[in-house]
Amino acid sequence: QGFTGGVYVFDNKDQLFFLTEKLDSDLQADESFGHSIDCVGTKLLVGSPYFKNTNTNSYEGTARLFTASTDASWSVLTSQQPLVDLRKIKKIFDKWHRH
Repeated sequence: QGFTGGVYVFDNKDQLFFLTEKLDSDLQADESFGHSIDCVGTKLLVGSPYFKNTNTNSYEGTARLFTASTDASWSVLTSQQPLVDLRKIKKIFDKWHRH
């Protein structure tokens, strides 16, 4: 399993970095929020590989897209869980691999 996680956002002013925000609200225990990140301009994509789907009780992972507002605070634009059931793909692969 992972850890809950968090993402620290810094601002660079005069070649000094200042912590401006920690993104860590509304997280599940052990989802590993921040395991992968990508930032371009005012958009920040954060991955959580151990996010648990509470309907199926399985770890499916999720990605959250944040945007920075004019006051430099970050808010979630959207989140995306996998579009395919990776367990089904693994079963198909395992069945094919055995033959």
